Amino acid sequence: MNKMNEYIIEYLGALIISYALVFTHENPLIVAAAHGSVLYISRNTNFKGYFVPLSLILEYLLHRIDLVEATIRLGIQILAALSIVLIYKGGTL
Repeated sequence: MNKMNEYIIEYLGALIISYALVFTHENPLIVAAAHGSVLYISRNTNFKGYFVPLSLILEYLLHRIDLVEATIRLGIQILAALSIVLIYKGGTL
């Protein structure tokens, strides 16, 4: 799979999980369903998405992903969270 496609899937997955956190006021059932569905969809594309910083850091500490790739994916996750904040606040920080 193309690296750009992997980054787009990472962004969209983190966006969906962040959306579920913010707009459902952290309802655990909805957040778990969003996370599970994002993981299921990413597994069907032969791409292992991380989507949350905790799993990304864990994979880095287990040496399954290098530092550069972990930094890129963490930046993508931060961009997804900032996108949700902009949507939630109406475009103003």
